[in-house]
Amino acid sequence: MQSPHDKLFQFAFRMPRHAAAWMHGLCPTALRAGVDWSSLQTAGERIPGGGLRAHFADAIFHAPFTDGRGEVWFVIEHKSYQDPGVHWQLLQYVVHLRRGLERRRDGQDAEKEAAKSFVALVLHHGDAGFAYDPITSGNDLEVAIAPLQPRQELLVDDLTQQDDHALRARRLTPLVTLVLLCLKNLPHLVATRVSHAIEQWADLMIAVDRDDDGPVGSDAIDAIGYYALAVTEVPATELSLLFSRILDRPDTTIMSTLEHTFQRGKAEGKAEGKAEGKAEGKAETLLRLLELRFEQVADDVRQAVMSGSAEQLNSWIERVLTAKQPEDVIADK
Repeated sequence: MQSPHDKLFQFAFRMPRHAAAWMHGLCPTALRAGVDWSSLQTAGERIPGGGLRAHFADAIFHAPFTDGRGEVWFVIEHKSYQDPGVHWQLLQYVVHLRRGLERRRDGQDAEKEAAKSFVALVLHHGDAGFAYDPITSGNDLEVAIAPLQPRQELLVDDLTQQDDHALRARRLTPLVTLVLLCLKNLPHLVATRVSHAIEQWADLMIAVDRDDDGPVGSDAIDAIGYYALAVTEVPATELSLLFSRILDRPDTTIMSTLEHTFQRGKAEGKAEGKAEGKAEGKAETLLRLLELRFEQVADDVRQAVMSGSAEQLNSWIERVLTAKQPEDVIADK
């Protein structure tokens, strides 16, 4: 089930133009100049390959290099807490993504395939700064072996190390700037300080509300309002009056939208959590049955099982005893 932080992050970063401005600022100078940012496209969040418990990245984009000799894939992960395994998680994502692209290359020559590059980015916020996993700590053996281990270097945007003025000074879209400010500040504010903080962001709220290039302004304001209600104790009435004054809209419209969005989100979250929990349990059971019967289960079969709906999994479980090979279990019939 998505947290309020994840929902707000994905709302803002699902569109290439918003994500591009953020990624552009994190990349080294040569990479900034070498990517055709105007051609950036979203690739969805599914990571090909099996064996990953969490098989969805928060965002994946790709764009060609300006010299036309390949493309770069950006894998983005959002963290609202200290996760010591994030380096391994992004490494797994990149490896599985490359394997999936290789399986789908459809006769592309080796030179073009080798020209694919991968960049992993992390947006971090929370109670503590990002742990960069230094390789110079520990005993002599740990220091000696650390550089020899597989790694995926990360570009990290650590909001805990930046003040609001620095965030505003970055060349981001108003929506991304507002979202970063919300993620950085709102979870740590008492209710009496929430309105004051949002007042300071009034210019961004207005710009987001009137942005003609998407997402729809009212949807963006709903997303910000939902997040504020979810992570703070600010009353909905107070928040709606504040939004109404800033945006010069009738408070009744904003109030009903905020309350409806928040209550609907809570209900959907509960329903999604129950459904996902049931499907995940069935998927794990099916994988165990496949391993007991066939021993070896291919990555594409594992991926299909982990991505299957509850209805599909019920049907597939019934086929385990009669199937001659794992692929027969998930075959369309």
